[in-house]
Amino acid sequence: MARHLDSMGNAARAPLGASTALFVCSLLLACSGGPAGGPGDATAMGDSGGAGDPIRGDTFAGDSRTPGDTNSPYLPVTDYCETIAGFFCDFYLRCGRMNVPDAPTCNDVFLESCNGRYERRYRELETAGLLRLSRAGVAACRDHLAVVPCAEQIRELRGPCFDLFEGTQAAGDPCGYDVESFVCAPGTACVLDMSLCGTCEIALGTGADCSVADTTCSPSGVCRGDQCVDRKLIGEGCAPTDSCELGAWCDAATGTCRGPSFVGIGNPCDAGNRCPYLTGCSGGACVATARIGESCQSTTCETGSCDPTATCVALLPTGSACTAPDQCHSGRCTGNQCAGFPTACF
Repeated sequence: MARHLDSMGNAARAPLGASTALFVCSLLLACSGGPAGGPGDATAMGDSGGAGDPIRGDTFAGDSRTPGDTNSPYLPVTDYCETIAGFFCDFYLRCGRMNVPDAPTCNDVFLESCNGRYERRYRELETAGLLRLSRAGVAACRDHLAVVPCAEQIRELRGPCFDLFEGTQAAGDPCGYDVESFVCAPGTACVLDMSLCGTCEIALGTGADCSVADTTCSPSGVCRGDQCVDRKLIGEGCAPTDSCELGAWCDAATGTCRGPSFVGIGNPCDAGNRCPYLTGCSGGACVATARIGESCQSTTCETGSCDPTATCVALLPTGSACTAPDQCHSGRCTGNQCAGFPTACF
């Protein structure tokens, strides 16, 4: 699901990464500092039917090719959730990332959350011409999640899954926080300022000079002594001065980079021990969360908002009347109306 977006980077200049997302820092903002800093995650959310299913070949908004044309490098964002749910659920069940008994239930929960919140955000950015859903990125993510060791995939949009979306903003163009970090074109990364708006900057590889203006190290690297160096991966040896991959930290007891563990209902939870989807950390322990239509009298809603009758209701689309940000799919209520994307950063 993607509680959305991983964001982190070099000192005060932080290039954003997915997130989360795909319910990217819902889901989900990654901090590289360690448990106290709250290692984060980006989430996804969607449906496909299985890791081995073919990728759908419809056209995307603005594509002149006909539906079903598998030669198109892009998929319509309207199919995002339905395209990825199957293989993300395979991963969730294999790695204990969702508190459900079987694949059909996972699929239902995934689609409820993905369609209700995240796909709407991506669709608005696609309509604005800021990003597209990559066919190759979807296929690479599917293949990756089928085999990656659970402990290594601490962020859902890690590795090949980072490239699900392809942005259109060139170096020097604006970008934003969370899902709006995906708008930067390949070879660039979003660097935020204190306003949580940012600029797409050229992403440098290992060994490059990161003192050059308007450039930043890629999300897999960090600037050390004016040179981009690789972040340490989970399981690799590290020193306190090293930077581990986004969402991980250097464990002083073992001298290696480690990420969070996932624990079940009733177990203690904190930044290093996370609750799976359909549960949440409350009072220091994982408790069940509520779906749309269920009571939120004594828990929180997994996707929707808790209405005055203590029932979880679906999030409101852009333009709807609202009284609080958590009622809107965008998480933004401005002037008693749900605001959409893109934000004022653009």
